[in-house]
Amino acid sequence: ASDVYKRQAYQKTRSLVIKHLLLDRAMKISVDENNGQELSLCAPLVHNSNDRDTAFGGILNCIAVTSSWC
Repeated sequence: ASDVYKRQAYQKTRSLVIKHLLLDRAMKISVDENNGQELSLCAPLVHNSNDRDTAFGGILNCIAVTSSWC
């Protein structure tokens, strides 16, 4: 994919997450990379940890669903 296409795919996905997915915004999910073929999302552990200081299961599910939907 061309660099222009990669930038457009990244911006489109980032905009979608920020503007339309309220749960993702609350969990501070961000687009790490989208090159048009691969999508990488991330979320800070500090905002999404459980009582054992590991990733909360709900955030893992939310990232998986969001990445497959985008």
